[in-house]
Amino acid sequence: MINLLAEMFLHPILIVSLVSAGASQFIKMLLYSFKTKKLLIHVLWKGYGNKAGMPSSHTAFMSAACTAIYILDGGVTNLFMLSIIFTIIIIQTVVDLKFHFDKASEYINGMFEVVFDFSKPAWSKFEHVTGHTYNQIIVGAIIGIYTTIKLMPIL
Repeated sequence: MINLLAEMFLHPILIVSLVSAGASQFIKMLLYSFKTKKLLIHVLWKGYGNKAGMPSSHTAFMSAACTAIYILDGGVTNLFMLSIIFTIIIIQTVVDLKFHFDKASEYINGMFEVVFDFSKPAWSKFEHVTGHTYNQIIVGAIIGIYTTIKLMPIL
């Protein structure tokens, strides 16, 4: 049982995926720290807002896994194609979240504008940070692929 757990946790696919997601979160922390002009270390484990932001750690994690599978299996295999399908589903889900939350925000803000005067400092519009833009996904994929290409020869 211990050998199985060690084999799982020390597997190159998991290692490069976790390193890629960690690198993505670190870059996210740096970007938001520069933006706010204060060190936001909590972004490393909590994300920014509701786990969104630049770059996408979900995409970095999954693209690293896909790249590692491609390298380990030696090309386009059934497992590689399955990993691509799961990655597309995950990416589409975070994009859909952004779309639906954007629509909900517009609706809620429209309802509140009837009741509240947003020009007064006491009131502010409903904001959200959920889901990812395509730019955040592209940068996350680049981080995942690059990290895996650099780490796989070491592992």
